[in-house]
Amino acid sequence: MSDELINRDIEHISVSVAEREKLSKTYDHYGASGVIDKVDDYLFDVALLFIVHVDHFLLGCHC
Repeated sequence: MSDELINRDIEHISVSVAEREKLSKTYDHYGASGVIDKVDDYLFDVALLFIVHVDHFLLGCHC
C-alpha cells in the first residue's frame, strides 16, 4: 500500500497574514471546516485526493 499512498503533509507551506493579504485571492483555500480563505496559486498542479482526520469537526464541534 505504501506505493499507492503518499503523505504530502511536509509539502504544506504556511503563509503569514501579511503575505496572504498580498495574494490575488483566486482559488479556495480549505481548512477542516471548509473554505477558510483564498490564494493566488495552487500548491500542487495535479489531481489529488486529500484525506484528513479532524476529531472535533467530525464530532460536530466547530471549536
